[in-house]
Amino acid sequence: MIELSAKKKFLSWLIQYAHLKKRESYWIINYLINHEALLSRVIFVEGALETPRGILITDQTIPGIGLEMKTEQKRLTDAQSIFADIRNNRKEDLYLEINFSEKEASPLYQLILEENAYQVINTEEQIDFLQDFDAFLLKEEKELKLRHLQEEIDQALLTQNEEDFLRLSQEYLALKKESTFS
Repeated sequence: MIELSAKKKFLSWLIQYAHLKKRESYWIINYLINHEALLSRVIFVEGALETPRGILITDQTIPGIGLEMKTEQKRLTDAQSIFADIRNNRKEDLYLEINFSEKEASPLYQLILEENAYQVINTEEQIDFLQDFDAFLLKEEKELKLRHLQEEIDQALLTQNEEDFLRLSQEYLALKKESTFS
């Protein structure tokens, strides 16, 4: 669970530095900051509109409406209806997504961001990611093995152990050749 102080710190920073599309977004954010019981029910996620009760707020650099909410029953775009839903359903979780430029680089945002259990995972993207990750790990493993072999070769030279030097050198060259082709 994300600490309330971290949520407040991020939202306060956002109010001060972001240029949100709708001025009502600032009102809603201030309302959340000033009502801790409500803020404790806010979960910051990506894909908030895919949740049972989510709000998407965007800044001026991001395409979109600027302020919208989706509940299980309806989609709201006017601030008064959104505010009424927040106030009337304060005991329910509220998923909040804030889209602003450079959000990936914002440590305050990354600190409060949680996984969205409702977001549909793109299987193809996930497979591509896992394949890329596996390839990266194999490459790193080979590079580590090459460095280790270099150290062992150096040790064989220092101890003038010709047999180990030849064996390790062959192993090193074979692994290096394999690494070049993959």
